[in-house]
Amino acid sequence: MNKLTSMINKKSGSATQTPNITLYFLQTSRAIRTAWLLEELGLDYKVEYFDREPTMDTSASYREKSGFTSGRSPAIRDGNLSIIESAAIAE
Repeated sequence: MNKLTSMINKKSGSATQTPNITLYFLQTSRAIRTAWLLEELGLDYKVEYFDREPTMDTSASYREKSGFTSGRSPAIRDGNLSIIESAAIAE
């Protein structure tokens, strides 16, 4: 686990409860804005961190796990609701 992931990865208050919100964090994207927002709101969330390809393209694993085949980042999922783009998430 790298320093950034450990910095933004939140633990749930209860050992048996897992956060319903997942942030799909792509390296060198605007995902840090979303992590910051979640922190400021005091919400529990989990982070799925992905490195970019050497060509700076979005990795196939990011597209697969986030469910957004376009590879847009950041992506967030809260239950059945999925949103991409930091401005849309913030709204």
